[in-house]
Amino acid sequence: MRAIPVSEFAKSVSPDNVVETATFWSEEMQKAFFRGLGDTRDAARSRLAREIGVPESYLKRLRYKVRDLSDIPGSILIRLAIGYDRICVSAERKAEAMRAQRAEIRDQNASLQELGGGCH
Repeated sequence: MRAIPVSEFAKSVSPDNVVETATFWSEEMQKAFFRGLGDTRDAARSRLAREIGVPESYLKRLRYKVRDLSDIPGSILIRLAIGYDRICVSAERKAEAMRAQRAEIRDQNASLQELGGGCH
């Protein structure tokens, strides 16, 4: 069966890889929602569940009982894809802002070098 493109960042999904793809999206989003030292997987999963509208129990199933799954409901898959896409778009925007900031700093340093100053 033919793979269906989902979004710019969420890769194509086919019936052959739907569970694997949903698990990947879920795991990557949970990593993005993890706040670091002092946070827990459960807290990150809970925040993610509220954000994308997928029951926390289903995210837990994708993490701990994925072998028991043979298919993913369409409503869950769509919410996972949209959530993953949002996170990727946000990361791309942040990366672009950092590239612009780096270019600005580079230009400022070049200007200082031309004037005979600079960082030593």
